[in-house]
Amino acid sequence: MKEVCKRLLEWIMVKIRLERSLAALPLFSEGEIWWCSIGENVGTEIGGKGNVFERPMIILTKLDYRSFIGIPMTSKNKIGPWYFLMNSDYIDGTAVLIQVRYVDCKRLNRKICTINESTLDKLRNSFIRIICHTKPPAI
Repeated sequence: MKEVCKRLLEWIMVKIRLERSLAALPLFSEGEIWWCSIGENVGTEIGGKGNVFERPMIILTKLDYRSFIGIPMTSKNKIGPWYFLMNSDYIDGTAVLIQVRYVDCKRLNRKICTINESTLDKLRNSFIRIICHTKPPAI
């Protein structure tokens, strides 16, 4: 319990720095993957790692100049309807579709790469299937 409290206090300090930052807002686009300070988890939520509580985040839908719908990633290869495997020249890992969230761009730290339009379309279709509880089409 002591370690959990310490980690939460550390996250609060990072969050205050993010909120008070006077740095220019990052320019971002759909299909980009960024290191993103998503914070400390509760229960089975996916959380950030390291001293700025970050993990890769795919920008699924840009909402306006400062917010987006994002999907966090894990470096572990996971299989199942909740996951989307990403293997490219720039990043390998799994998008955790069920952990989708609204994100303010102040959480973005640095851009990793941009996925191609075909992969972004497949990711969106996989996300829609789990949200709508539909089965993938037969091939």
